[in-house]
Amino acid sequence: MNAMHRSSHWMMHVRSSIAVVSLAWVTVVLTGCATSRNIDSEVRSFGGPTPITAGATYRFERLPSQDPKAQEPLELAAQKVLTAKGMLRSDGPARYSVQVRLDASVLLPDALQRWANSPFYDRIVIGPDGSVWRQVRRPLLDPTWYRHSLQVVVRDLGDGSVAFDTRAVHESPWSDTPNLIAPLIQAALSDFPQAQPAAKTVVVELPASAESKP
Repeated sequence: MNAMHRSSHWMMHVRSSIAVVSLAWVTVVLTGCATSRNIDSEVRSFGGPTPITAGATYRFERLPSQDPKAQEPLELAAQKVLTAKGMLRSDGPARYSVQVRLDASVLLPDALQRWANSPFYDRIVIGPDGSVWRQVRRPLLDPTWYRHSLQVVVRDLGDGSVAFDTRAVHESPWSDTPNLIAPLIQAALSDFPQAQPAAKTVVVELPASAESKP
C-alpha cells in the first residue's frame, strides 16, 4: 500500500509540474502575441503637375492581372486612409482613379559570400517573376528576410496623367503579409496629397490586436 501511495503521490507531483509548465508556456505565448510591432518603411512620393485638392472624388481601378480577392484588403485599407485625408470614394463618375499594388519577395543569402567566411554577405532580392534586381547587406547570422513593397498611383481621369505616386518598402523577418497591409498603406500615404521625393523612414505601430497570429 505504501508503494502504491508513493507511486500515486509521485504521479500527482508529475501532473502538477506539467500543469505549471504548460501554464507558464501559455503565458509566454500569449505575452508574445500581445506584443505590438513597429513597422518601419522607406517611403518616397511624387506629385503631378496639378495638386490634388481635399474633397475630390476617386474610384479604385485594377489591372487585369490583379486578383480581386487580393486587392480587396488593399483597397479597404487605402480607403480608410484616403477618407481621413478628405477624399471621397465614388464607384461611378470620379475625378481620380487609385491603383494599389503590393509585391512581396524573399531576401536570400548569397552562398558564395557565406562560403568565403565574410562577416557580411550579400542577399539577392528575388522578385515574384524570378528576376534578381537588388542587393542589400545583412549580417551573417540574419534569418531569412522578406521585402514588402506597396505602391499607390493616383491618376487624373480627365487627361490620364499621374497626380500622385508613392511607394513604401519594408524589409524584416516577418512574412505575415496580411498584417503588414495597413501599416504599409499608412506609411505610403502619410504625406498625401503632398509629395516628398526624398526617401524617409516612416514608422507605424502595429497593435497586438491587429495581428491575426503570433
